[in-house]
Amino acid sequence: MDDPKVAFPIFEKAQELGVNLIGVHKGVPLGPQPVEHTATWDMDGAAANFPDINFVIFHVGLPFLDETCWQLIRYPNLYASIAATVNFAVRSPRMFAEILGKLLFWCGEDKIVYGSEAPLFHPQWALRAFMDFTIPEDLCAGYGYPQLTDQAKRKILGENLLRLHGMDVEATKARLGRPPAH
Repeated sequence: MDDPKVAFPIFEKAQELGVNLIGVHKGVPLGPQPVEHTATWDMDGAAANFPDINFVIFHVGLPFLDETCWQLIRYPNLYASIAATVNFAVRSPRMFAEILGKLLFWCGEDKIVYGSEAPLFHPQWALRAFMDFTIPEDLCAGYGYPQLTDQAKRKILGENLLRLHGMDVEATKARLGRPPAH
């Protein structure tokens, strides 16, 4: 992502074509592969050299969550997708609370987008689990994590991604027949 000879020409072409949102598979270093290819360190170069492109780091960069959080607060054009981590809301709720709590604490609800890995399974159960999810009070009190509010859930589940695509949230809700949020 920070290679001037390989990645930068792709980003330049994307800009030429009017593409300003790029999703990046990071984290989840499964199997025998070099871990540096899944780490988020190279996102600094992409974000700094292409400030007009928004980059979404999939899987919140796990297991590099702390590094990802520091990058998200330093670069306004970096975002985190909870793809493949949202399943922890059911499988390991405490772990999910810690992941989401860190993201909310360090970078806020505007920098997180929903991802479900829907090509692998239907996301309805994950959406339901996310909508019902709360961060345990001991994590909020002990670490200062903000609670996952209804507003934050709306932003994460779609409003942030609509904004990144340049779409008006209220107009989109009206077009889809949903009442606007008050």
